Amino acid sequence: MNTIMNARAIIHNSYYWLERHARLISRATSSRPSVEESQYAQIEKLCKDKQQFFNVIDFFGIRPGRYEDHTQWALAEDEIYEIPTFLEPMLDDFDTSFNFKNMLIPSQVSMIITLAINHAKKREARRVAAPLPEDEDYRPYNDPLTQIQIKRGQIVRTCFRCRDKKYRMSGIMDYVLWYGDREELEMNLIIFHAPTQGDIDLPILFSYMGAIHGARKRAGRNSALYGIYSDKSDWAFVYLDKYGRYTVRVLNWTTSKREIYTYITRIVEGAIHIMQTNYGSHWEEDKTASEIACCFIDDADWGDKSLHATIKPSVLTGKRE
Repeated sequence: MNTIMNARAIIHNSYYWLERHARLISRATSSRPSVEESQYAQIEKLCKDKQQFFNVIDFFGIRPGRYEDHTQWALAEDEIYEIPTFLEPMLDDFDTSFNFKNMLIPSQVSMIITLAINHAKKREARRVAAPLPEDEDYRPYNDPLTQIQIKRGQIVRTCFRCRDKKYRMSGIMDYVLWYGDREELEMNLIIFHAPTQGDIDLPILFSYMGAIHGARKRAGRNSALYGIYSDKSDWAFVYLDKYGRYTVRVLNWTTSKREIYTYITRIVEGAIHIMQTNYGSHWEEDKTASEIACCFIDDADWGDKSLHATIKPSVLTGKRE
C-alpha cells in the first residue's frame, strides 16, 4: 500500500511541476496580470517536507485552484479595512514587548485573531437589521455575538474510506471558528500557530482541512473551508472550495497588518452570512452531520500530545511535537 501511495505521490508531484511550468509560460505570454507571488513558491517556502505535502493532497484528493480562483484573495485599496484605533496600540505594544524570536507566539497569534474576530462580530451585529431580498431564508435574529465562536483546542476523531480501505484520523486543532452546531460540523475556519518562528508546516493544516472537507461533503453540507497557519511573522491563508481546489496566500505581519486583519474579518463575515442563510436547514434530518460522516469534534485535553494529525493505517504521519 505504501508503495502505491508513494507512486501516486510521485505522479502527482510530476503533474504539479508540469502544471506550474505551463502556467508560468501561459502568464509570460498573456496580457492578464500575474499573481503577486505564485502560490507554488509560497507552498514551497512553508513546507518542511515537500513529499509529505504531495502525499497529503493526493490522499485527500485535493488539487491546485485555477488561475481565476486567486480572485479569492484579491483586494483593491478601498477594500482593505482600517485596523480600529483601539486595536492598533494593543498590537503595537505586543510587537515591542515580545520581540524575542520564539516568545509567546501562540499568545500573539491568539490575541490578533481574537481581537479581529470579536470586532468583526460586533460590527456585523450592528449591521444586521433586516432580511436581504435575495436570500429567502435569511434569518437576522441569529445574533452573531452569540452564534459565532472561536474555540481553542478542538479534537477531531473521524473515520472514512479511501481507495477501498478504511482509515481513522484523530488530532487537535489549535482553534476552530464555529458559526453553529458542533454536531452539524458548522465551522468555516481552522487555525494553527507554529511552536517557533519559521516553523509553519502546511501539510499539517492541509491534513485537517482535507479531513473536515471530506466529512462535510459526505454529510451533504457546504464543504468549503478556510485555514490559517501563523508564526506571528508570516500568515498563511488557505481556501479550499467545495470542489476540493485550494488557493494559498502568504502575508508578512510587519508589512501587511491591514491585509491580514481584512482577510480574518472577511472570513468571519462569511461565517455570519452562512449562519444567517443556512441555519436550521438540517433540522428535519434523522442524523446529524457528525453521525452521517462519522466525524466528531470535541474540546481537547491538552495533556494528550499524542493526538496530533495521526492517520491509521499510517500512510500519513504529520505529528506535531
